[in-house]
Amino acid sequence: MFSNNNTPNMNNALNLFPTTSTPQKSQYKLQKLLHATSNRGPTQIQTTLAASLFDDAVEYMNTLEMNRAASYTFGYRNSYGQNGTTLNELGGGTHGESVADEMWELVVDLTLGRFTQHSMLALTKTICLIQHVLLHGSEVCVLNGALLYRIEMAVQPLRNLNTALVEQQMVEQILNNDGRASGIENDIVLTAEGIGAHLAQLGTKATATMLKLRGGSVDKGHPVRVAASQLYSIVNNPTNLRHLRLQQANNTNTTGQQSSLVPIGSTNQVGYITDSGRLRLLQQKMAAEEQLQKQLQYQEQQRLKQTRSNLAGKSATDGFGGGFSARDGNG
Repeated sequence: MFSNNNTPNMNNALNLFPTTSTPQKSQYKLQKLLHATSNRGPTQIQTTLAASLFDDAVEYMNTLEMNRAASYTFGYRNSYGQNGTTLNELGGGTHGESVADEMWELVVDLTLGRFTQHSMLALTKTICLIQHVLLHGSEVCVLNGALLYRIEMAVQPLRNLNTALVEQQMVEQILNNDGRASGIENDIVLTAEGIGAHLAQLGTKATATMLKLRGGSVDKGHPVRVAASQLYSIVNNPTNLRHLRLQQANNTNTTGQQSSLVPIGSTNQVGYITDSGRLRLLQQKMAAEEQLQKQLQYQEQQRLKQTRSNLAGKSATDGFGGGFSARDGNG
């Protein structure tokens, strides 16, 4: 038997689709991704988005957060300012670089483009956020053909994402040590740098061999495949996107007057929530209802105990009719 000190964590020995459970780890992950790709730190917009997207403890996103992301598509970086996140008045500026580029870099390039480095929940939240921004954001920004193609290429492989298959292909690459899967053409891009990092983590091929002997793992990619397929059908068909945007704009107008495409949103209105989050809320609601019923039942029992006949006193001879005996028929 192997000791606990010598046995690697077989649940995720390859560190594929890792979970991030605290805000601090989420920000560290963001900084690490940006330094690896562009050798710079995150902007305020990227920091704000990563706090909700990368943290797996966040199981839902309210409409206020999602609409804030959509509002980024209306802003431009002031070419004379020093703060890269300073916005001109929405829709008022036409010079400088769109601040939405910071958002697209995070959600498309750093998240969907590096999907093996993120959890299923982080990928699903990101895809849902992108779809929300496309439906509610600036028309000039989101109907840009180059941007839609960029999103299409990033989301395309996620339509068939199978986490068990990814793990199997990674094990084969490590055992073959050639940086490519054995004769398998696939949409999973694993660079030599990524393979080297995994080999350094494993130390030897022993762990990969153990994973192969253990057999296949459970596929957890279903939520991502569903969300990715829906988003792909939107970015792959600009006509469909225009129709959906018009439909959303009409739905936003509930007073019969012209309203903004991007509503303010609310912290009490859920824009995205996981199935486990829905189950937890349902269980909490059921528990609260059960507790309320117990309290009402207890109050009713106490009321019945306190209710006494006005004919009865403290003893058998008290009150009206007290002292009557059926033995002699006399009072």
